[in-house]
Amino acid sequence: MLMYAANIYFWSRYRVNYPFIFGFKEGTELGYRLLLSCCVAVLSTAAGLANLDMEMDPKTLDYKAITELVPLGLLVLLLVILLCPLNMIYRSSRFFLLGCLFHCLSAPLYKVTLPDFFLADQLTSQVQAFRSLEFYICYYGWGDYKKRLNTCQVSDVYNAFFFIVAAVPYWIRLLQCLRRLYEDRDPRQGFNGLKYLSAIVAVCMRTAYTLNRGSRWNLLAWNASVIAVLNMLLRLVWMQTVLNFSVSFLHIQTLTALVAVLEIIRRGIWNFFRLENEHLNNVGKYRAFKTVPLPFNYDEDGGKDE
Repeated sequence: MLMYAANIYFWSRYRVNYPFIFGFKEGTELGYRLLLSCCVAVLSTAAGLANLDMEMDPKTLDYKAITELVPLGLLVLLLVILLCPLNMIYRSSRFFLLGCLFHCLSAPLYKVTLPDFFLADQLTSQVQAFRSLEFYICYYGWGDYKKRLNTCQVSDVYNAFFFIVAAVPYWIRLLQCLRRLYEDRDPRQGFNGLKYLSAIVAVCMRTAYTLNRGSRWNLLAWNASVIAVLNMLLRLVWMQTVLNFSVSFLHIQTLTALVAVLEIIRRGIWNFFRLENEHLNNVGKYRAFKTVPLPFNYDEDGGKDE
């Protein structure tokens, strides 16, 4: 959310018409609301501190099951806010997000618009989050939290879904590319689809390796070359899960979380330049605005618009 807020700030600063590109209803677009992301950060930090405090306080030390419910409570609260039908906490933006998410999950049944494939691209950077959600379902659904045990990885069903949740975002993008290839007859969409098909193969092979072991650009300007190199380097960070890099002072799960954060940062950088490129294409093809603002001022004597 912080990266999205930063993107909106810089889009606005550099005159990138993001409300038009995303198709936001005028006056309802979400600006760079740092307060919103900071509130979520405060909630997450408060949940973590509450969990630690219950562990350290002798009076609540024995409340292990209740302590383990704190992360679940945080997740449920955020889901309730997201799905809340009341006209509060940016309802139009939340419902716009849910609508795009529905179109992604329903691919290729709906015509692919920029917000839909833009969101689907974000999902490809959230594989670790989806796997964490799968772990939540297993950990709390099977009752492991009561004894603080992790028996999920011994379940064949859990391991099978470990593959599925990692491949679904890329599968969505593949179906979207096929839909656009069918409608637009653009061969680039076919090549793009092959990229996501190869990504599915790669992520499945990486997942199989991880489970068996037991435990993802293109600007020519010089001032943008640093971003291109950074993008390439961050795309290779995930290889630490295969090459088994280890840092003595970091737990393996902490390292995994850091890799996930780096991927989110990479995706945030990619988002800015991807939308800037769309804006420049719109300007070049005279489609930067849906309507011409009225009224017109016309100088009859000079025969020119003012």
